[in-house]
Amino acid sequence: MGKPKLILVGGFLGAGKTTLLSVAAHFLQSDKKKVGLITNDQAAGLVDTHILEFNGFDVEEVSGSCFCCDFNGFYNAINNLISLKCDIVLAEPVGSCTDLYATLVRPLQSMYSEKLDLAPLFVLVDPFKLLKIIDENSTKEGPGYIYLKQLEEADHLVINKIDLLKTEDRAKIQEVLDTQFPEHPVHWISAKTGAGIEELAGSTFLNSQAHRNRIADVDYQTYAIGEAMMGWYNATFMIGNVEDKEMDWMQFGQTLLTVFQQVFNYEEIDVNHLKVFLKSGSSHMVGNIINADDINVRGECFYSKSTRMVLNIRAETSHVLIHEIVQDVIEIFENEGFRFEVVTEKHLTPGYPNPTYRFNETMT
Repeated sequence: MGKPKLILVGGFLGAGKTTLLSVAAHFLQSDKKKVGLITNDQAAGLVDTHILEFNGFDVEEVSGSCFCCDFNGFYNAINNLISLKCDIVLAEPVGSCTDLYATLVRPLQSMYSEKLDLAPLFVLVDPFKLLKIIDENSTKEGPGYIYLKQLEEADHLVINKIDLLKTEDRAKIQEVLDTQFPEHPVHWISAKTGAGIEELAGSTFLNSQAHRNRIADVDYQTYAIGEAMMGWYNATFMIGNVEDKEMDWMQFGQTLLTVFQQVFNYEEIDVNHLKVFLKSGSSHMVGNIINADDINVRGECFYSKSTRMVLNIRAETSHVLIHEIVQDVIEIFENEGFRFEVVTEKHLTPGYPNPTYRFNETMT
């Protein structure tokens, strides 16, 4: 029996990593291959973890720190999945994290190459975010700095959301890739429709071996400033209504996302991602804000007197302001007869990145 395969898929917040990994895992899982997944965040209570578990996969969540700054926790999560007989492990680092080659790939190569078959580093790209960063020339500081460093260090670039790309947008993206990343293999997919994923997962994920050692020259002060410009909010609520009657929670979720979108647009705050997961019994819905204009909702219509909701927000503003916005939105719904009980809640700004290991190109 071969060594377990570890596949790291990085990419900025909102790129669609969880959707990609969920679809890819379905392609990879078979009678002979079992797939496990690892999610990662600065705080516990991830919508992504709930989605993947609901889809029937074995999932480990490393929370409270990025993989880089909790390397031992990350490796323990890998081992836990291997102990469950997982042949393939898909891992999704925090979306604001970069320098993965030096802090994850090289340490894994150096210390665990006999135990793990490590795939190249894949980075998922939101083409609209890339175009915005290039157009606004925000590449030298802030989140834009982190975004382009992620692309720089990738072994493979995976361009997502091709179902939404116009011909002229794709041409502009190709020009950027040809100019700034001419040596990077590029794959074009849609995690939403599944286009290109079977080939990516079944061939490239499993069969690519070469690591190009693209260790990025990361200025950690600039990196830390970029992360500090973003606020994090994770919470879990139990939601019911004062009349104790069954509610249409799919409609509630759609309305909730619309209200959040309107508020963040009014405040002129860039939302990197906003996700909700609603569940009652065996029924669920998942929704997220894609950009200032689009909302995506999937799942099923279901009715019950109450539901459990997990809410994750990442936005380019103070975490205190995000918390205030959440309270304002809750008040709107409470005025309509809904009742919210906080189960868990945490909001924060990521701390200064302090990786457990960092290998440069001269180390073995």
